[in-house]
Amino acid sequence: MASHKRTGKTTAEKLDILKRFDELPANISQGDAAGRLGIARTTLADLLKQRTTLSVHSESGNRVRKRNCKSHVTDGALLIWFRQASSMNAPINRAILIQKGNELARKMRVNIDITHGWLTRWKNRHGTVYKKLHDEKQDADEDGARD
Repeated sequence: MASHKRTGKTTAEKLDILKRFDELPANISQGDAAGRLGIARTTLADLLKQRTTLSVHSESGNRVRKRNCKSHVTDGALLIWFRQASSMNAPINRAILIQKGNELARKMRVNIDITHGWLTRWKNRHGTVYKKLHDEKQDADEDGARD
């Protein structure tokens, strides 16, 4: 049985390990380097293989795994629709997004079912939030307030 619990590391943590590895002497073995860094040798070997991929995905430093979307077409189309609807101050909620996502998938003939879980991951991927505008905020004269 393993002596410690298996944990995933975020992209930022992985990049930090690689940075500390680069600061070690050049003639050190991977096994010795892994011991000094407090990780397994295989973990270090995997991180060294993934170095270029990790640097590309470094903008999402809080993620542990990089999962791809099943349907990039539906994903992108829903994002475009969401931005257009948001710019027109249209009321948007979870039910509307699910309905619109399923409608777009049908129109594009993509076999995907937009669920609450899919929508949550979609929101996390794109950093989108939908907030209900209260009557006072909708009717506010923003240009007059700036003057």
